[in-house]
Amino acid sequence: MLACAAAERLFNTPAVSRKSYMHPALLDLAGQSGETRAALSSLPCPEIADLRISERRLIEFLGSASENAPKTP
Repeated sequence: MLACAAAERLFNTPAVSRKSYMHPALLDLAGQSGETRAALSSLPCPEIADLRISERRLIEFLGSASENAPKTP
């Protein structure tokens, strides 16, 4: 559903949207329960000018997902 919405907005296919524009952690999050997704509201909100709270929480989530990702040589 996320990829289809992005594809429509960006005039691409869902496959291109998933591969080119969507962070893998975001796709994983979309498959989680509502309770897990609701946990995003407890993430700290970095102060970044001109961003909505939801956008700042997403940046924090993606940063923490990157820190926890397995390291590849």
